[in-house]
This record gives sequence, structure tokens and C-alpha cells, in this order.
Amino acid sequence: MLRIHLLRTTRAVTNLQHVRIPRPTLFTPEQPTQQRLFSSTKSRRSNEQTPPTEEMVRSVNAIKQIARIAAAIFAGYFAHKYYKNMKYTKEKDVLEQFKAHFKQYPVLNTVMAVNVLMFAIGRLRPQFARKHFMLSLENVKNYRAYTLLTSAFYHESTLHLLFNMFVLYSTRDTEWSMGSERYATLYLTSGLLASTASLFMKKIRNIQKASVGASGAIYAVLAATMLEHPTSEMYVIFFPWVSIAGSTFLPLIALFEIFALFRWKNSMFDHAAHLGGLLAGFLIYKYMVREFGQRYGNVNHLMFEYNGELNGFTNPNGKGIWKLKDLNYSLDGTFENGVFVSGTKSYGKKRNYVEIGTFKNEYIEQGERYVDGKLESRGTFKKNALDGENCLYVMDGAEEQGTFRNGKLVDGVLTTSNATYKGTFSDFAKLNGNGREESSVFISEGIFENGKLKSGIFKVPDFNGSELTLESEDFRCEKPIGKISYKGLRFDFEGDETVFPDGKRARHGMLAVIHGPNKEK
Repeated sequence: MLRIHLLRTTRAVTNLQHVRIPRPTLFTPEQPTQQRLFSSTKSRRSNEQTPPTEEMVRSVNAIKQIARIAAAIFAGYFAHKYYKNMKYTKEKDVLEQFKAHFKQYPVLNTVMAVNVLMFAIGRLRPQFARKHFMLSLENVKNYRAYTLLTSAFYHESTLHLLFNMFVLYSTRDTEWSMGSERYATLYLTSGLLASTASLFMKKIRNIQKASVGASGAIYAVLAATMLEHPTSEMYVIFFPWVSIAGSTFLPLIALFEIFALFRWKNSMFDHAAHLGGLLAGFLIYKYMVREFGQRYGNVNHLMFEYNGELNGFTNPNGKGIWKLKDLNYSLDGTFENGVFVSGTKSYGKKRNYVEIGTFKNEYIEQGERYVDGKLESRGTFKKNALDGENCLYVMDGAEEQGTFRNGKLVDGVLTTSNATYKGTFSDFAKLNGNGREESSVFISEGIFENGKLKSGIFKVPDFNGSELTLESEDFRCEKPIGKISYKGLRFDFEGDETVFPDGKRARHGMLAVIHGPNKEK
């Protein structure tokens, strides 16, 4: 997405012989700090130019290395995301995929092929490329005005080409949204206008450097993409894990280019072309939407289809149904600028999931989830997991109701076929803190530790026809001490034995019931 200035090279003639300088020119005499990061064209310079210092060369090489590393990180990050997305599509023959892709994006593929072809020509015939592919005041004065267009398809360095083509390819669905004819009009017209803006700035500031790069047209495509899909995410190359919504990114990049145009007058980047392309894309898109946009229709994409209300060309906005072609995945309800906000979501392979409620980024926020036609959960969700108060989860004969955090019950009631638990829970739905456990055999109430009663009251409602109650400050020790009540009488107990006032002891066997099969010491 970069359009860069290239230094005009000269040929020095001494004693009728050409003097060849082995290193490319990095700095101009007038602007000794002007860096040329992306151009590696074999160039020549006059003897009057001051050679760059060793420190300057090291700085330029370091910046190049940082740019390459950042590009590698960026490409790796999105390659990983692309691989994950491929899991949701059916495996197809490679040739079939290529044919479908070219049919979906014919103009984009043609533009990228032309960029690669012109780059190869420039490598083989640098003098020809300098005359016919670069935008400069000299070329225009010499009646080569077509460089206004050819410069928008030409790049001098491999990194410059790869970066611009990567950004262009990432906005490929803009062609599908607008249609190939309108996309071609947008790209070519904005490329010409961006070059015109660059030429105008060169004339005002008397800049003799040449410019190349597709970034002016790419800025226009970016503007159209962000206007058509304002909720789409834009990523920063040095921080690929950071995303910015398109509706925010568009004004930010415009303000930056305006600032850079007037603040860094000797910049290696052609900010005039960037700004011209951005403005051209904005105006052309607005005009096309007004003339050709639709409010309702059918949208048929390579991977999905949509039928309903629209905003712009293909952006769902209002009531509609969106379906993936190769999978059981559909959204039926209300959309806002391409984002599903409320309705019914259906998906799943082996099991059928249905979610009804309000959504954010296609994740349910408030509502109900059904699995194979049966209610599974109800309440507030966060990234598909229950998270909030007054939530309900039902699965495998158990029912959890209360406050959830990250899909786990932390405070409420757990009901199973054997017992009911009420209180504060830890992981794996175990009482941990104040709580109550009630079954058909006994009742425990007090403070629990990892699902077992630590201190409080343990009751057996029907113990030989009467209620048996044990109270202790610590049931978890090996021989707890407390009070036992039975048939209106109250005695002391120690471990599994009742201690009577006369000193006699009788075994009651309740400790094993409280501790469970694995008695803790």
C-alpha cells in the first residue's frame, strides 16, 4: 500500500567514457537524509554527489530488515487465520478452486498479474521501465503522459510489490460486492486521479523524483471496502493482532496522510497519491452506490448466499437470511451493516445447535441455546459461554441455575437425579463455601470444602424412625468432635462414636457418610 518516490539517476560522462558507480543511489545532494528503502534498481549517479556514510547505510539496512521481519510476522499471522478458515470449507480440487476464484475475482487477478508482469519487465529492461513506467515531471514533459496510469501498476522492489499485492488481495471481496465492471472503473479511475494528485504536488514543490506503486488505487479500494463494510476489521502490519473497525480506520488514515503531506515534505512516500486515491475512492463509491446500489435482493458468493434487505451493494442491513453453502450454518434475523444482531443462528455437524436471541460478532449475548431440539442453556453469554446472573444450564439429567462465570456455575442451585446443591461453587460444580446439600438420605448445611462438609450440621431425617443431627466445627479431621441429637436427647460425639454422660460409647457410623468413600485426614 505504498507509493514511493524514486531518485532520478544521471549518467556522468568523463573523457567520453561512461562512469559506472557500483552502488545504487540512496541520497540526493539536496536532501542528504532522504532514504530510499524499497528500491534496488541498478542506478548511476554523478561524481558531485556526496556518498552515504557507513552509519547511514547501516541504518537503512536495519530499517529494511525490520520491515521484512514485520512483513513475515504479518503474513504468518494471516496464513494461520486462513488455515483455520479453510476448516469450514469442503475440500476441493486445486484446479477447481482456482477456476472458481478467477471467476469470482477476474479483475483483481488480472490487475495482480499485470503488476507482476510489469515488475518482471522492469527487472529485465530498467531503462525502458524508467521511461515508460515511472511518473515524473520529465516523463510528462516528454509527452509520456500514459505514465500516469502505468506507474500505478509498476513497483521497483520485491518487498514493495508483495506488500501492495497482499493489501489488494485482502480486499478482494470488494470486487464481488461492487461487480467486476464497477470495480475496474474504480481501480483505473482512482489510479489516474492519484497519479494526477502526485504530479500536481511535484509541480508545486518542483520535485524531480519519479514515483511508482499501486498504493493510490489500493487506497481507493480500501475506502470503498470500509464504506461498503464499515464493521470490517483492519490490521496494523507491525501489530497484526490489533484490529481497527473500518469506520474508524478510514478517517484515521485520511488524517494521517494529510498530516504527512504537509509535515514531511521530503518523505520517500508519495502522500499526495495516497490522499488523492483515498478521496477518489470515497467519491466514486458514493456515486456508484447512489446510481447502482440496491435495498433488497439476492446475494450469491463463492462461499455463502444471502436473501434480504441490503445497504450499498451486498451489505446485509435489515431483515434477511444468510447461509454458508458447504456447511450447516445459517443466520436468520436482523443485520446492521453486515453484522448479525438478533434472530436465530443454526449450526453443527454431528449435533444440531440453535441459538435464539441477540448477538455480537455472531456470538450469542442474550437468549437461549437448543441442542437437538432440547433446551441446553438460557441467559447471558460471553463468547458462547454462560456468563452472568439468572442463567440456566441443562445437560445429562442435571440442571444448574444461578450466576455463571466463563460457563461455570459459581453461585446458585445444582439439581441432579440424586441430590440438590445450593450455595457457592468451585470448579466441576463442587460446593466450596457456604452451602446446602440435600438428598433423599441426608442433609448437609454449613461450610463446604471441595464438595464435602467441613463445618455445620449433618442430618439424617429418618434414622431408625427419628432424625439424627450432628454438629461440628470440623468434620474434615480424622476424629471430629461435636454434638449429636437423637430422639430429643443431646450428647457429645467423637469420630464415629457417641459419648454418653456416664462415659459409655456407642458407634453410630456417620463419619464415613460425611467424609465419603475416601476419608480425608
